[in-house]
Amino acid sequence: MHFNNKTLIIALPVFYMMLSLRQYENILWRFQITFVMVLALSLLTFLLIYLLTKKEVIHKNIYFLMALITATVSSFSSAMGLFVWPTGYLQLKLSAIKNKTIYRIWTIVGIIEWCFYFYGYKKPSHHPSILTFIHNPILSIKYFLVYIGSSLFGDKFTSFSAGLIIIFSILIWLARLVFMYKNQRLNNNSFWVSILIFSFLTAISITIGRSGFGVPEALSSRYTIFFIPMIVALYIYLIDLFLYNKHNVTLILGVVIVLIILSIPYSCIAGYVVGSHIKVYRERVAFLDNYKKIKDLPVLHKQTLFYIDYINDIKPDLQNNPILLNTNNKFIIIK
Repeated sequence: MHFNNKTLIIALPVFYMMLSLRQYENILWRFQITFVMVLALSLLTFLLIYLLTKKEVIHKNIYFLMALITATVSSFSSAMGLFVWPTGYLQLKLSAIKNKTIYRIWTIVGIIEWCFYFYGYKKPSHHPSILTFIHNPILSIKYFLVYIGSSLFGDKFTSFSAGLIIIFSILIWLARLVFMYKNQRLNNNSFWVSILIFSFLTAISITIGRSGFGVPEALSSRYTIFFIPMIVALYIYLIDLFLYNKHNVTLILGVVIVLIILSIPYSCIAGYVVGSHIKVYRERVAFLDNYKKIKDLPVLHKQTLFYIDYINDIKPDLQNNPILLNTNNKFIIIK
């Protein structure tokens, strides 16, 4: 699809989704840069594979080598990055690349890296069994649907409902995928299809690994980064089908757009509120971390007032240390 002034409007939901405040943990928690690296490098890998099918690309071997490198860095950034290998293989198949050497190299390197990644792996003692989806399949299904919907919303009921709608949309995508393959349009959409597959595989792996924590854990914002791209890819894919064959996808495209629009107030308001709380939290932690460095008891402005229970939770070693606060012109000593 070629973008101009008209189609730029169509791309606005994409800009919003990629910068959605629903993923506030990944924005505000620097450790989450690992997830950002997985996503960015995986997308770059799929783009490089997509370019292998283009006639105007001259040095295809270089593009393939770069794809191997980006896939490798993605794999060792986080476990979710390992799904770049099966997804990349499927993308090669869907793109109808005939060079069998490419398939062999991709498969061998992928297997080696999977083995290296899990060599000596020990499941953390506080993590639930990965067999939860067998022992309690209903819980796992609920977790899966809530996780999918949590990329747009943050409460269980709404996320569960949105998850059902998104899964229904994906089933339609699968049906249309067969139609596209027969009409040789799949090559032009292999990049978006690979994102759909990658996000779906990560959703399954997260469900298997974490459903034992319970359904509320599926609302964690840090994992939304792996499914938001699927919403974007599904939206772009449906837009392409709409322009190609309007009467087949108009309804489902409208449903996806409505879901995205409805999620805007929630994600923006919730993201702002949580961000404000985190700001206060970090200011208090910064004060407590620097408290011992101050010789004299500090006199604080009322806006920096914090409570005794907060001190007990965050810095137990300061429980016996006096702290002088100034609130409404009244001095309080916390001991």
